[in-house]
Amino acid sequence: MALLHMTDRLENLQSICEYGLLFTYNPLEAADTLFGSKEQAVASFAPGGMICLTELPYCDARDLFGSRYGVAVTQEWAKQIGARPVVYIDSETDAEFTELRDQIFAEIKSGLPAEITEHDDLTRWLMELAVTKPAFAKSMGVPDQYATLRRQALWFQRAGYREEREWRIRSGDPFINIEDTNLDKTEQLDMLLNMVKNIKGLQANLARVIPPNAVDCFYVPKGRRIAFAEFIQGTQYHDSEIACE
Repeated sequence: MALLHMTDRLENLQSICEYGLLFTYNPLEAADTLFGSKEQAVASFAPGGMICLTELPYCDARDLFGSRYGVAVTQEWAKQIGARPVVYIDSETDAEFTELRDQIFAEIKSGLPAEITEHDDLTRWLMELAVTKPAFAKSMGVPDQYATLRRQALWFQRAGYREEREWRIRSGDPFINIEDTNLDKTEQLDMLLNMVKNIKGLQANLARVIPPNAVDCFYVPKGRRIAFAEFIQGTQYHDSEIACE
């Protein structure tokens, strides 16, 4: 079974051929909600960006996501670079995790001097460290179960998105977080792509190049087939199949 990555512009598909799949931030993941404190503005603990794929056939993915361009990669290659299917969690599971989260934050607070209130800047800083740094959380006496759940939660998504049949590839490398900028999604992607193009030291952190033998096929609208076929003739994907809707 192939896994599909969808995009909404021919230029994006061309950039995937030239530079690889970009690691981007997904604001819909459940992990931040589950493990952020109810009382604190805790930073995201995700260690890097991610690449989203789907098990859906092209026509279903096109209708669901509203995108018409895509690249299908072999599941074997995706697994080799860390792809895993998303775990969809329902409200009961959510409650179990948030209960553990609240217990952990209570343990962290109990280890602080009584004169430090929960709204103190120091407490906020310690909370953020406990969420974002597993080693620090352990030094605060937080159970190993917490770190295990945090790792698992990088592949969590809410059950309402189950129809997407998502897989994720996670970057374990330091990631430049641009989610808080005033740029829209397209502008953020353009910024990341410019970094990949121009800052060699960041290329491996921000993108994954797809080997030609890992490409199952490219998907383009019928009217753009010739333009895309001409483009890939000058790339390593010149023998790849192009499928049209």
